[in-house]
Amino acid sequence: MRILMVTEFYHPHIGGVEVVFQRLAVGFLKKGHKVMVVTTKIPGTNAYEKINGIDVIRVKVLPLFHRYMFTFSAVFRVLKEARG
Repeated sequence: MRILMVTEFYHPHIGGVEVVFQRLAVGFLKKGHKVMVVTTKIPGTNAYEKINGIDVIRVKVLPLFHRYMFTFSAVFRVLKEARG
């Protein structure tokens, strides 16, 4: 199965939600699923990375009202990846 996860922040950003998403992604991967995460591009990260076998796509987000801007900025990329 292909699993697309969408979260505002992901590893290497550290926080409770990030740890939960990372553990879920690794767990799905170990069960043989293909996992992709769409998240925010933070300083020091690339727009695309493969972390422990998980495809991580990072979208640029304006820092003003970050939470709302992530949703707006990521929606088109999420739709693109969901169709694939």
